[in-house]
Amino acid sequence: MRYLESDPGKTGAEALRVNPNLTRLSFELDKVFASDEELHEVSESLSLLTRLTIISFKIYRVASVTDKGCKSTISTIGKLPALSNLRFIVEKCRGLTDQTLYSLDCSNLTSITKLTLTFKQTGVSDNGLGFLAHNLNHLPLLSSFNLNVSRTSISDIGVLQLTEALSNRPHLSTLSLYMEGCRSITSVSARYILVLLRIRTTLVDVIFDVKRTQMRLGIKSLQQAQFMRKFDRFILLTRRNRSHT
Repeated sequence: MRYLESDPGKTGAEALRVNPNLTRLSFELDKVFASDEELHEVSESLSLLTRLTIISFKIYRVASVTDKGCKSTISTIGKLPALSNLRFIVEKCRGLTDQTLYSLDCSNLTSITKLTLTFKQTGVSDNGLGFLAHNLNHLPLLSSFNLNVSRTSISDIGVLQLTEALSNRPHLSTLSLYMEGCRSITSVSARYILVLLRIRTTLVDVIFDVKRTQMRLGIKSLQQAQFMRKFDRFILLTRRNRSHT
């Protein structure tokens, strides 16, 4: 299910009022005019779909959406205990800040095994990332984690909090961190990532995007990390090259 410009006259809430026994849902607001009030209505409809196990929720270039609407939606998603796979993607929405992340309570999402979160070109900062890192402690079964915070103000502090939390996820095998354009990220973050790779020996599939950061010397260390042990896949995206195994 998708809500796009090609669905004239249909609101997001109307698009969701379908079979309450749904177990999978894909919902997308793509360059449409949507208000916080409409997202609140979407949240009310989502709360009725208690059997959902897989959700893909994407908001792309919807300038009129702010924390007020996103907080309602992500808070509702956090109350769906059957979820095993969650994709929550927000891109190019400058009205979204840490307040949205503060509304995500993972304490009811103990069945989650795959989590994908994107806050590219938003107002998310280290504070929000720290809150998310703490929340990851509620996900004992997490095996796949994909986070995109490209072109935000995230710094080494946020990376430290995140890598410390991920070090405690015993089943984590797949990790993707996209930090392109985060100018406050330096080679210090590379050290935090290396520690994570040493501790979390279950990791076999990793992607790090560090293009247009201040990592520099840290990039060489990460390039060498791929030889620490046998990975199924190791991809490092830098300004000029892409290295992998």
